[in-house]
Amino acid sequence: MSTPYFGKLISNAGKDKYKTPKSIENVIRYITRTNGDPRSDLIAWGGLGILKYTGVNSIISQFKFAQQLYGRNNKQNRFIDHEYFSVTKEGEELLAKGNVDLDDLARELAYDFYDTDQCQVVYGVHAPDSSDKHLHFHFGINTFDLTGHKRRENTSQTKDRETRFNNIIAAKVKEGLS
Repeated sequence: MSTPYFGKLISNAGKDKYKTPKSIENVIRYITRTNGDPRSDLIAWGGLGILKYTGVNSIISQFKFAQQLYGRNNKQNRFIDHEYFSVTKEGEELLAKGNVDLDDLARELAYDFYDTDQCQVVYGVHAPDSSDKHLHFHFGINTFDLTGHKRRENTSQTKDRETRFNNIIAAKVKEGLS
């Protein structure tokens, strides 16, 4: 049986990005649209492995604390991973037709990172904008899990996650249409 196709998962990891401590703040503020350049495209945001109610500044500190707790040194490449899932136009239409709660969907997608990697995750749902003409879900993933291990993901793992994301979305759409 073929996997339904609702969109593509893009990983910005490994592209010489996010190699400074400031990267954590930059990515989280970008995802939550608290980077001083407010946009009206933020639909929802949240996270797993974090205390959201304490605010964005506290979430940034929580990410840094998880890394400091296990003796992170600055030679260990990325401080945060940034991945996003861009939904196709047809996928957008089916999500709307199925009346899918996008915050609930984003949280379920974020659980895929959290369950697999045991890493803190911040997510944001963004409406189409100038950088991506489609609905898209951003994920900021701590590069250290909650037990002190470095997160690693290769192209094959990203492709597998994309398949899981497409299946999760298909199930949500089916549920909404039934």
